[in-house]
Amino acid sequence: MRSAVIYAFFVLSLVTPTMGSEFKQLRIQTDDGERSFWLFTPTQQIQANTAVLFVYHGDGGNAEAFSQLTGFNTFAESNNFIVVYPQAAMVGDGVRFNTYVDDAPGNAGLGVAQCVDDLHFTQQMLNWLSTTYAVTLDRVYATGHSGGGFMCYNLAMQMRPTFKAIAPVSASMWGNETFINMKVASAGWTPLPILHIHGINDEVVEYIDKDLTPKSYEEWPLFLFSEAACGATTYTAYQMYNGATRFGFCTNEPNISLVGVGIMGHVWTDGFFPTTEKIVEFFNLNSPTSVLEKAERRNSERPKLVSRDVNNWGWIDRDVDVAIVDIIGQTIYVGSAKQLQSSTLNPGVYLINHSGSKQSTVLVQ
Repeated sequence: MRSAVIYAFFVLSLVTPTMGSEFKQLRIQTDDGERSFWLFTPTQQIQANTAVLFVYHGDGGNAEAFSQLTGFNTFAESNNFIVVYPQAAMVGDGVRFNTYVDDAPGNAGLGVAQCVDDLHFTQQMLNWLSTTYAVTLDRVYATGHSGGGFMCYNLAMQMRPTFKAIAPVSASMWGNETFINMKVASAGWTPLPILHIHGINDEVVEYIDKDLTPKSYEEWPLFLFSEAACGATTYTAYQMYNGATRFGFCTNEPNISLVGVGIMGHVWTDGFFPTTEKIVEFFNLNSPTSVLEKAERRNSERPKLVSRDVNNWGWIDRDVDVAIVDIIGQTIYVGSAKQLQSSTLNPGVYLINHSGSKQSTVLVQ
């Protein structure tokens, strides 16, 4: 234990903050041996309340390469927050984070009796940041892709309230069912805000709403958190973009949402959906968001309930052209509103572009 303390202070002497942004690899000593991570610090002076974002790469990945793929450093420089990119170690037969949710040594999911403890590794990095930069760690967030997204859920279960929100991408949660249920029922556990981003065409980690229909207790693991947070066991609100839909499980705080990206597979982004930017916005790392703005955003998520008979759509100008996009981002109609037939629309959620720049999200019943 003494040697670990000496090593930590040695690293501290190497990274005393200087003028200009820095991106470098660092190493710390943990109970599992030496571990490494990449750290980005912005040019602007770090304050006590500076936010910290942990970004976990996927199985077989590399922390430095993942930093280039995601592009968080650019946002951190312009918005003054710290980014930490942990490097995974060998767990079982590959380089991955230990994401199995339980309280036992090793990784029971892989049948590995002894391996690294990435919860402990994360706590060691947090301790180091607090000592080195005197940040209070009141604004700590996590995101990650694939296995890194699974790691986010492990943090949400076992390192709350240290982590204030997570944004897993192309991921899910696995672990000991008994332990997970006991954790959720325990007095000290509280759900946190979640933005889960997932490609509907993901063939590696199955999209969590595979039938594209809200059903209670089926969209795992989001319903586990939403039921504890707001009593919801499926999603009830919609906010559509071109090519993606945000499904709201809990639209008040804590906000728990799923973003389904229509043409995206098992990737960070399909080149169109701005995954990194949306995560920065969700964590409020780009700019302070007023209570009024948050309320307006929540209200805009609820779709307009309409009948399938388009002749009853008095809210739309029938003399204009419209473009209608379905829930997975496919354009199903472009043309005159007058020519739109009721048979074109099955029951479901649609984004309708009309009257120039106007957009309406509708739930056809």
